[in-house]
Amino acid sequence: MRRVAVVVVALLLAVEVFVAYRVITDQPSTAAAPTPTPTTATTSAEPEPTPTAVGPTGAINLWFAEDGRLFRSWRGTCSTPRRARLDMSSDAGITFDEVGLPVLGDPDEAFPETVRAILGVYPESDQDIAILASDEKCQTHGYRTTDGGTSWEETDVLRWHVNADGSEVGRVDMTEPGCTALTVVPLRDSPQNAKVLCSDGTVVGTNDDGGEWTVLGELAGAADMTFTSLRDGLAVRRGNTCAVEVMDTADAAGSWDSISCVLEETDLEPQSIAQLGDRVFVQVGGDLYRSDDGGHGWMKADDPVER
Repeated sequence: MRRVAVVVVALLLAVEVFVAYRVITDQPSTAAAPTPTPTTATTSAEPEPTPTAVGPTGAINLWFAEDGRLFRSWRGTCSTPRRARLDMSSDAGITFDEVGLPVLGDPDEAFPETVRAILGVYPESDQDIAILASDEKCQTHGYRTTDGGTSWEETDVLRWHVNADGSEVGRVDMTEPGCTALTVVPLRDSPQNAKVLCSDGTVVGTNDDGGEWTVLGELAGAADMTFTSLRDGLAVRRGNTCAVEVMDTADAAGSWDSISCVLEETDLEPQSIAQLGDRVFVQVGGDLYRSDDGGHGWMKADDPVER
């Protein structure tokens, strides 16, 4: 009987040892788990964002069509895309509609490449418009549309214009006027005649397509000028006592007289002037002003240019 008891006790001890072993070995390991190595998610390079429409830039110029419509262009720059722009107003500058420009690249792109800089606008009507414009290499090309800018054809446009850096002007062949040109004003009835306003206020003229240039006069602070005949013209300038002053001449720029003050005080700069009959427009910074009496009285147009 004692032998049986001894065997039972031995068996019970063996079971306890086995259970204790399993309990110990089944405990979670207290050894430090290996630190995971951080990884960077492998992604393909982000696609370049689709170009978005950007604001126009550069000098703002005003142009009259033969039918009385007003055109407004932002010159842009041949080094930066999508900065040139052309607008048209059929209601005396109250509202403007954008005119499509010649496309240089793929017309099916979301934002197709268009001409880089507008050097001259020569509208006959809202549908028939010719322009001179520069591409990305600053090469000048002529274009014409007969459907209001929906489509354009490259063609010869033999009209006076200033080149991209103001060093040359021309109609058929480019020529140096002897100064940095701000603007060139041709005479409709005598295309070989033109006047150039220089950046220092000097006015020079030619009667032989730029073969020879003669100093005609000067107007300090002048930003732009326009002529309705060989001798009669208007100019806009920053004056001494008037921030935006309109001047006139009756002797082909030999002398100038003040006829009105558009703005007595402003930080904005006068940019452009255009005249057709008694209607005159002046661009001051991003704001457009209109006169219906030849430049004597002024009102602000209802559609200022956003800046």
